[in-house]
Amino acid sequence: MTRNWAVTVRAEGADILTISSEHLAGVADIAPWASTIRGCARHLMAFVGPQTIDIDAIALDVAREIKKLDPIAMRGGHTQYLAAIKDLVADGIRAVLETEEGK
Repeated sequence: MTRNWAVTVRAEGADILTISSEHLAGVADIAPWASTIRGCARHLMAFVGPQTIDIDAIALDVAREIKKLDPIAMRGGHTQYLAAIKDLVADGIRAVLETEEGK
C-alpha cells in the first residue's frame, strides 16, 4: 500500500470521517453516521473489485519455510521441529484469514 493516502466521508455538506496514512479523525458523535460510512466503504470496495486469495501461493511459501527447517540442528529436537512447523502453518492460516477479513 502506498503512503500519503486519505479517504474522507462527506455527508450533508460536512466532513464526517477522514482516514489517512497519517491520522484518523471524525465527528464527536459518529454513531448516527455508521450506515453512511459503511455504505461508502462498500462503494469503495465495489470500485476496485473483490480481493482474491492465492491459497496455493501461501501454502507454497509455508512449505518452503518448512523445508528450510533442520530438525537435527534444533536444540529441542523433534519437539522443537514440530513446534516450528505448527507456527509456520498458523502464520499461513492467519495470512488467509486476514485477506478474507479485508474483503
